[in-house]
Amino acid sequence: MNWAVTLMMWGVAGTAWASDSTLRGRFYWGHEVESFQPCDSKKAYWVKGDKKVLQPLRDRAERLRQQRGKPYQPIDVEAVGAIDTKSKREGFAKDYQGLFHLRKVARVSNVVPKECGK
Repeated sequence: MNWAVTLMMWGVAGTAWASDSTLRGRFYWGHEVESFQPCDSKKAYWVKGDKKVLQPLRDRAERLRQQRGKPYQPIDVEAVGAIDTKSKREGFAKDYQGLFHLRKVARVSNVVPKECGK
């Protein structure tokens, strides 16, 4: 492998994955909303991620909306990803404290525990 490709791969891995952590919080989805709020924070982040990771959460949120008759139902998630407060945000993401780059959902529940708050 040539050195340029090696450096490029190292740079991508170093920036995309090095800051990933596992966070527990609430995922919200609905009209013009796709956000994550960690349990221990009052800050909310616009969620970015692959469709294959996000679509099951969106589907669950839609089912909850239909069952409960209210939009923006919180979903308890344990998520692997990175909070990004430096990248430029556009559109609805401007209304949030940053981005949450969601890589993987480790656990999900329709019930948000009291200690995670609202």
